[in-house]
Amino acid sequence: MANPFRVWIEGGGVAAAALATLLARRGIDVALRREDAGPSRIVAIPRATALMLHDLLGIDIERRVRARLVVGRRVAWEEVRFVEVAAPALICDVRDLVSCIVDGMPRDAVQTSAQDASGADWIVLARGRGRNDDRGVAAGERAAVVGSIPSLPSFDTQRTLVAAVPDGWLFAAAHPESGIALTLVQPPGRLTESEPAALTAAVDALWPGHGRTASAGGARVHSAPCLDLDCARPGHMTVGDSAFAIDPLRGDGVGFAIRGALLAQSVLGAIARERSVGPYLTHYAARLRHAFCRHVDECVSHYERAWNAAIWQGEIAKMRRSRRLVADVPPLRFRLDHLDLAPA
Repeated sequence: MANPFRVWIEGGGVAAAALATLLARRGIDVALRREDAGPSRIVAIPRATALMLHDLLGIDIERRVRARLVVGRRVAWEEVRFVEVAAPALICDVRDLVSCIVDGMPRDAVQTSAQDASGADWIVLARGRGRNDDRGVAAGERAAVVGSIPSLPSFDTQRTLVAAVPDGWLFAAAHPESGIALTLVQPPGRLTESEPAALTAAVDALWPGHGRTASAGGARVHSAPCLDLDCARPGHMTVGDSAFAIDPLRGDGVGFAIRGALLAQSVLGAIARERSVGPYLTHYAARLRHAFCRHVDECVSHYERAWNAAIWQGEIAKMRRSRRLVADVPPLRFRLDHLDLAPA
């Protein structure tokens, strides 16, 4: 009987939990060292991503996670006035989603008490954004602070909000339980020492006089796209935000995490089957580089169109510089056929 193929995963987010689940279902021995999932963070999960979670992991977000359904989004980006766009999504706390994925893991196949990688054939790091800066490329230095506010006048709870404000851009959504969740992203030149003061000013820009009731939920976190250039080498991979983290303005973070886990499990499944890295790691790295380049290009275009584009010029220059550092090699050789890699 062949020796089992063992994978050790370290991480506490969506990508780590999803990857552990998918690998276990393939019959691969998985050890997951869970990290703290971090502070509460409210995310908007598009319908397509909710369907993917159901199809891949058997998770019905509306039934199993505290979530609020919204039908669209109010956007004030190229102009100060708001326009409405159709964007059905489910609003939930990402920590609740991670707990739901972990609860659904095959308990007889995933060891969650592993403290080290002893005996593992492969080590996977899915530890979140900003943990690989020494070997990665960051497309800027903008940072986000999350917070909340009890209420806002005439706030439409059926829609999320994204608005350019004088010192950055603001995301707001009705919290699944109560109040309104806020995320403020700012370029480095606009950062202040006080996160609550920054949220107050951003809210006052849209609802004058109401910012004083906003509260910050923690320190700022890096929010520019970043790519781990060393994301795949024999015996080691990075997955999720550790490998490729997106700008929350231009993407669905949960969807990226799930798709990253899906790609990683297909690569590891092929390696486990053949007991050879073959061309699979090259394909994985090329896919991430290609996605990073396309994402940064979209970010540049989007930030350039903002009515407050003047404050983003430094970030735009850094994004363009990061693109020059990353060779965009289109992925070749394979396509994803459900859970497996197939010849392209």
